[in-house]
Amino acid sequence: MAATNLVAAVAKLGDLAERHYLELKSSLDLSQKKDKEKIAKFILGAANRMPDIAQSAFEGVAVMIVGVAKGQVEGIPPVEMMDISKVVQKFLGADGPRWDVLWVPLEDSTNQVLVVLVDPPVVGRGPFPCRAHGDSLTDGRVYIRAEGETREASSDELDLLIQRGNTASRLDLDFSVEVLGQC
Repeated sequence: MAATNLVAAVAKLGDLAERHYLELKSSLDLSQKKDKEKIAKFILGAANRMPDIAQSAFEGVAVMIVGVAKGQVEGIPPVEMMDISKVVQKFLGADGPRWDVLWVPLEDSTNQVLVVLVDPPVVGRGPFPCRAHGDSLTDGRVYIRAEGETREASSDELDLLIQRGNTASRLDLDFSVEVLGQC
């Protein structure tokens, strides 16, 4: 229900709704590797946001909606998760960002709207680099999701992501040492 409401809301705004946590694509052909690669790029970029910024919307989750444009909700032909994942995971790697998809059915259509969900970034996790070469992605590069775009990280942004990874959550420890017995 929430996904259906979100689709309707973003269709009213179109690209004006795009932010660091939301990307819209009017159409992708998921039979094409280059279009699945666009999903991988969004996932990498979304996972490489700073946690404090990410928490400002959707509890840190990033969302890509495919099949929606301003005033239009046309969807795309649905495909199995396995067919998407086979291509996308190559760019993310085995220890890459966590993500999932939802399909929102449309009335009187065989098409559905694809909603890609990316888990919130966390402190203590360094940057997620791209793990393969593609049409718009390069192995070893780090991509970020900025306001309305997914792009390669600058050196300053990469420094922040490395710092994010080196910042372990601090635990308050309380301990004492006691000597028992004779010396």
